[in-house]
Amino acid sequence: MLWTHRDITARPIPTESTDIAALLIELETGPLLAISVYIPAKSDSEDRELNSRLDIIRRTIDTTRRNHDRRVELLIAGDFNRHDQFWGGDVVATSQRQGEGEPIIQLMSELDLQCPLPRGIETWVSYSGEHSSTIDLILVTQELASELQRCTTDSTAHGSDHLAICTEFAIDLTHEKGTPRKLWKKARWDPIRKVVAGELERRSQPDIPGDVDSYCQFITECIAPAIEKHVPVARPSPYAKRWWTEDLTELRKHYTYWRNKASASRRANTPDPGLQQMAVTYRKRYHDAIRNQRKTHWQDFVAEARNVWTMARYLDPAQCATFARIPAIETNEGVSTSSGEIARCLLEEFFKPPPGVTEEPEDERPREALPMEPLSEVEVQRAIFASNPYKAPGRDGLPAIVWQQLWPVLKHHIVALFKLSLETATLPSEWRVAKIVPLRKPNKPDYTVAKAYRPISLLASLGKGLEAVVAERLSFLAETHRLLPKSHFGARKGRSTTQALTILQESIFQACRDKRVLSLVSLDVKGAYNGVNIDVLTKRLRKRGIPNVLVDWITCFCSQRKASVVVNGHTTKKVDLP
Repeated sequence: MLWTHRDITARPIPTESTDIAALLIELETGPLLAISVYIPAKSDSEDRELNSRLDIIRRTIDTTRRNHDRRVELLIAGDFNRHDQFWGGDVVATSQRQGEGEPIIQLMSELDLQCPLPRGIETWVSYSGEHSSTIDLILVTQELASELQRCTTDSTAHGSDHLAICTEFAIDLTHEKGTPRKLWKKARWDPIRKVVAGELERRSQPDIPGDVDSYCQFITECIAPAIEKHVPVARPSPYAKRWWTEDLTELRKHYTYWRNKASASRRANTPDPGLQQMAVTYRKRYHDAIRNQRKTHWQDFVAEARNVWTMARYLDPAQCATFARIPAIETNEGVSTSSGEIARCLLEEFFKPPPGVTEEPEDERPREALPMEPLSEVEVQRAIFASNPYKAPGRDGLPAIVWQQLWPVLKHHIVALFKLSLETATLPSEWRVAKIVPLRKPNKPDYTVAKAYRPISLLASLGKGLEAVVAERLSFLAETHRLLPKSHFGARKGRSTTQALTILQESIFQACRDKRVLSLVSLDVKGAYNGVNIDVLTKRLRKRGIPNVLVDWITCFCSQRKASVVVNGHTTKKVDLP
C-alpha cells in the first residue's frame, strides 16, 4: 500500500504486477513518481523474478514520463530481497551472498538513481537475532537526493523482522488551513444578545445610514464581538474514534508492554517463548475487543431513528466522497495542480457565458403595474425563521440561527435594512458575492476533469431572507393575478411533481380511452442553470405588470455578481461572473 496525506494531490498509476504499486504525486515543484516494490526470494541462477519486476518498473517510468512535459522525479522503495555489499557493507562482503544486486545496480545507473540509505545499516533482523542484512532499499533521483534531510531505520519495534525506514525530504508543502468551524449549537445566546444590545446602544445613530452597504456593515460590526467571544470553535482531533473506550486504552497498554518485552528478548538473542506467547495472547484479546466494540457501537447507532440519513450516506460510498479533495484538473493546456489554477478551471466550467435568448413576440399587450403593499415586520420575520437555522453560511460565516436568535434585538434594524434595499433597488455588495463549493457528481469515472463537479453557491444568510421576501411577493402576484399558465408547475405552491405525474398519467389513460395518440417531448437544456439574460427578464417582468420597485431590485440582484471558489481549503479572490 501507498499512503499520502489528504492535502497532497496524488493518483495511482497502473502496473503489470501486484507486487508493484505506483503513485504519481503532483507537487508545486513538479510531479513525483513513487513506486513501492516487493521482490520474491531468489529461486534460480538467472534471477527471473528480479529481472521481470525491474522491467515492469522501467516500463512504468517510461510511460509516465512520456505523458508529462516536465521532468518526473523518482522515489523507489521496498523490499528488494537481495543481498549485496554495495548497500549491505562489510557484513555481506564476507558472506557468500555476492552479486545478487547486480540488476538493481544496473537500473540505478540507467535512471541515475542514488541510495540515500547508509551503507551497512541493518533493515532486516531474523526473529532469532542470529542473522541480519540490508534488503530494503530507498532509491531516488539526483535532484530529490539534494533535498534529503535524513534516511535511517526507525527504532520503534513494530513486531516485524523488517525495520521501518524513515526518509525525509525538504519539500515545501503549503497546506491550506481553512477558517476554524464554529459550534453554533453550543453558542451562549443570552450573553450574545446582551452584548449586541449594548453595542447597539453604544453605537446608536440618530438617522439610518444612507446606503445599504453602510447599514449592513453597521449591523455586522455590532454582532461581531459577541460572536467571537461566546461561540466556541471546533478543535477536532485527527485521531478521534467515536467507538473508542477506556477499556480499549488499557488493553492497548498491556499489549504494547508484552510486545515490546518479547521484541527486546529476541533482539538480545535470548528469545523467551513465554513472553512471545503473552504478546500473542494480548494481541488477540486487544483486536477482538476492537472488533466487538465497533460492532456494538454501529448497532447502537443504527438503533437511533434520527441517524437514518447519516447512515444512508455511510452506506453509499459515492455520496460520502462528495466533499473529497479535488485532485489535479486536466485541461487542454496541461495539468493544473495549484488551488488557484484548479479554481480557475472550475469557474470556467461552471459559469460559461449565457447563450442568446429568443425575444418574445411583441403582440402581447403589457399589463399595468400591479399594486404592492409596504413591507411589514411580520413578513420579514416569517422569511427569517423559515430558513434552515444551521445551513452552511456564505462568506460572512453567519448562518440563519444568528438572525433568528438575535431577532428580538435586531428586528427593527433588519426590517429597516430590507426596506432601504427595496426602496433604493440596491443590495449590499457582500450579498452579491457567492462562496462556491465544488461537489463531486456521483458515479463519475474520472474526477480529474472539471465536468465531474457541480457548484453550490453559499450566500449571506441575511440576504437570502430578503430574497425569500421578494420571491414570496412574486409568487403571490403570479397566483393572484394569474400571470402563469395552468400547465406551469415549476416553483409554484400546491403544484408538486407528484401532481404533475398524476396529470400526465391521467392524460395518457384518457388518450387511450379516446383512441388518440399522446406525445411527450422532454428537453434538457445544457448549461442553462447559471445563465440569465437580464434585459429579456426585465422586459418579461414589466410586461406582466410586476411592480417597478421589484423589477428594479431584481435587475440589481442579477447584476455585478461575483464569486470566490473554495478548493481544498483554499479560498480564491473574488472574480466577476458573466
